[in-house]
Amino acid sequence: MDDHLERELIEAYPMLYDHDAAPSYGTTDFPIECDDGWYPLVDGVSAAVSAYAETWDEEIRFVQVKQKFGELRIYAKPSPASVTAMIALATELSTRTCERCSRMAGAAVRDDDGWYRTLCNSCWEESES
Repeated sequence: MDDHLERELIEAYPMLYDHDAAPSYGTTDFPIECDDGWYPLVDGVSAAVSAYAETWDEEIRFVQVKQKFGELRIYAKPSPASVTAMIALATELSTRTCERCSRMAGAAVRDDDGWYRTLCNSCWEESES
């Protein structure tokens, strides 16, 4: 993800991404390893998990955010059932959202020579040329 978008997420949801406060969870240089098209999904699940954590006075950290096999994967510690459900919804939506441009129309998980990516028809055609 673009550094500017990563920084926006880290600043908007410091409890989830600020690993300075909890060094055992990782580094402060928190890489979000997916394309920019999934920014709305990552932002949405970050907002939901952050609100949950504040409401229930929980300290939740995202330890990894990445693309794997055409899906958004977010790993959290701890991960109560409600948080797991929020992340599962974002994962499901990611399989229907272009990871490059956020378009949902025509988005599908596609095999790009063994690298599975979720792309809309336009981004798929662009990657093929």
